Amino acid sequence: MNRMKALQNATELLGHRKAAEIKKASKANTFDSVLRILETLPELGTIENPRTAECLATDILRLYEYFAPDVSKKAAEDAFAWVSLAVSTDTTRKVLFDIDVSGGQMAATDGRRLHFAPCGDLAPGRYTTRKLPVASKDIDLFPSWRHVVPEKGEDGRVAFTLCLDDIVTSSVGKWNHIHHCKIMGQVYNLAYLRDAMAGCQSASAWASDGGPLLIERKDGRVAVIMPIRD
Repeated sequence: MNRMKALQNATELLGHRKAAEIKKASKANTFDSVLRILETLPELGTIENPRTAECLATDILRLYEYFAPDVSKKAAEDAFAWVSLAVSTDTTRKVLFDIDVSGGQMAATDGRRLHFAPCGDLAPGRYTTRKLPVASKDIDLFPSWRHVVPEKGEDGRVAFTLCLDDIVTSSVGKWNHIHHCKIMGQVYNLAYLRDAMAGCQSASAWASDGGPLLIERKDGRVAVIMPIRD
């Protein structure tokens, strides 16, 4: 069946008035439609023609990625969205494009900061920032991130309560075109701090001279932020 014939059949099935109303659908409504299509499709593995199955799978993933809501906007209330804030956008480091779920934790890093949190019932594997599982054949080895989490009692780390509002009002500045603030003499990217504290008024923190900043929130989310170097 060609495309025009398929569209004509859909229009006749709904009636022209109902079909016309669909043109006003929002992106959110369209995403709901994509999900309904996924629920009603047969298992892709049962399609006899491998090429047809591959094309259909590609189209489904494209639709899902395009219409899925941006989870980063829900970072305050959603742990997965919060973790996804630390995903890398550097095209030369594609291994850092995803969220890694393993050992009961989900984690993301861009090489300058790390976010991790309990993964709940999310299955182990790799996920896009829109919570779409990454095919195993496309997965590169995710960096071993646990060893970069600093120990609280080592290297002279000092414990304190981090309140972002106090830091922003007293220490904000600009360094090499990056908005930053100083914490215990170290310069940190202000945007990273805001991401780490999204939806959180205060958190426990540890810092040392020249070392990373460790932030532990009451909701179980943990952030590690490297200082800005000259």
